[in-house]
Amino acid sequence: MPRMENWSTSLRGSPYDPPELMILTLVGQVYGHKEERHYDGKWIRTSEIVKVEGRTLTTGSGSVYHLGSIDPKFRRWLKKNVPDWDWRNPVVTKEPPHAE
Repeated sequence: MPRMENWSTSLRGSPYDPPELMILTLVGQVYGHKEERHYDGKWIRTSEIVKVEGRTLTTGSGSVYHLGSIDPKFRRWLKKNVPDWDWRNPVVTKEPPHAE
């Protein structure tokens, strides 16, 4: 399973998009990726994060990543802005709306 190091989350979309339309992605250095173009240590941005189980996440393209070390700047931001952040479950996605 590929591992992401020095990672942070990032929102992708237009600055004019409402927050609920922004796409949550992962940015960081990938190691152990099956695709040759993603050599060890390469900085990448994933497609949309669609599933999270602890420190393992799945993207819209079907890639599965294990989260290694977090980017130190992102960690400081989280500590300041998200006091209840849990390193064991570090990424939270939006729940899809439920049909009534």
